[in-house]
Amino acid sequence: MRHMDLKKNMLIRLPAITLFLLIVVTSCWSFAAACEDVREMPADAKEVANGVVTSSPFSAEFTGGQSVFVKVRNDTVHLTPITVVIKAGKSGHEYCSSALDIPPQKTLIFTTAVFGEKVYWGIRVEAGDVDAVQLSVNAFSTPIQKK
Repeated sequence: MRHMDLKKNMLIRLPAITLFLLIVVTSCWSFAAACEDVREMPADAKEVANGVVTSSPFSAEFTGGQSVFVKVRNDTVHLTPITVVIKAGKSGHEYCSSALDIPPQKTLIFTTAVFGEKVYWGIRVEAGDVDAVQLSVNAFSTPIQKK
């Protein structure tokens, strides 16, 4: 009789334990936020990298100030799906990521900022599965703050 009570008690508690573990695991998981989109960059932002996205993505790593801006222009006449990722250096923490469709002949600017005097940035821009891709990419950073 006692064995049956124990088994019944465990069956009642099992969903609660599972839910608790799920909440703990998912709250510890780190998801990058969407990159902020802006209409223009500050006057003191300096270009630190540039390139194009064709069938291959564009990637760059550089040291800059607290803010980074990634300017992407769709040079085609087609709506093009893109993904922009801004992270800490080559394989570091992902600060933000945005995936969207960029209209033909349009320019979008993505940005993020972190606390620090000097930041090692990594950016990656890639196009989705489309036939014709031609994206111009320019990366800018605010100046490194002097002590």
